[in-house]
Amino acid sequence: SHAIHARWQKWFQEMGNLYGKWYCEHCEEYFWGLPDCHDQGPMHYREVPLFYEPLRIHGHSDGWLKGFGDDLMLEIKSIGEGTLRFEAPELFAEHDYDFKKTWEAIDAPFMKHIMQVQIYMKLAELLGYEGAPQEAVIIYEAKPNQTHKEFVVPKSDFGIKHLFEAAEKIVAAVKTGEPPLCNVKAEGCKRCSGYDS
Repeated sequence: SHAIHARWQKWFQEMGNLYGKWYCEHCEEYFWGLPDCHDQGPMHYREVPLFYEPLRIHGHSDGWLKGFGDDLMLEIKSIGEGTLRFEAPELFAEHDYDFKKTWEAIDAPFMKHIMQVQIYMKLAELLGYEGAPQEAVIIYEAKPNQTHKEFVVPKSDFGIKHLFEAAEKIVAAVKTGEPPLCNVKAEGCKRCSGYDS
């Protein structure tokens, strides 16, 4: 999986489209931008760090692409039988657990991956990154044969708003030292009883 990410990132770097945080061995410095900003090299891509301290949410996008029209948040996923069993069990079963048939039938990214890129785009916005991507491209590469599919996903807060609201409640509860309200029952559930003083 790491090798697949590195290969795609290298291709985009060579094309001059891979934006984000870089480390230049020659300068021994980190910088934001495109890799042509420093020509001494060698350059190491540190992806797109997304740490939003107020909500204590963090992650790393696989990349930020420039020069393909509007900026794109990049996410690369290697897809194998394990991925299909976990992310698309119904689709896998429908195609007799045949990887090749199931791979051919995939015509949209899996919901977990859509949510991931939505969170990354929202974090980039909250962090105030200039020109934060309003679209993401999810690239799937099949482990058995290295064929690939790409899907563009427009930014939307619709499916992630509740996650950011929950994070706000948890951060507030930590600050006040009061446990958050139970999300199962208003009066609390069996699991909450362990937290009663």
